[in-house]
Amino acid sequence: MYLAYNPANMSQAFYVETMQHAIHVMLPLAVVLNLGLFFTIVSAVLARRDRLSFYLLIAASICIIAAVLVTIFGNWPINNQIITGLLIRCRRIGQN
Repeated sequence: MYLAYNPANMSQAFYVETMQHAIHVMLPLAVVLNLGLFFTIVSAVLARRDRLSFYLLIAASICIIAAVLVTIFGNWPINNQIITGLLIRCRRIGQN
């Protein structure tokens, strides 16, 4: 990811536009992450008699919950800053 979105040789405007495109393209992956959590928990419930599978699925569920929390509290605020930053910049350009 970093190689594709490396900001070293990009202008600020191009970087913001590139990140906005990435946000819109990767947004469906958040839905997949939540579906993965749902199906992992359902699988854990169905496998509750097989202790090893049950514990591994519970561990996987905890990892997915951590990923969801990082996405909600880490990535979304950054994405909102990128989107609103572009809107503010466009308004400034429009006023000139």
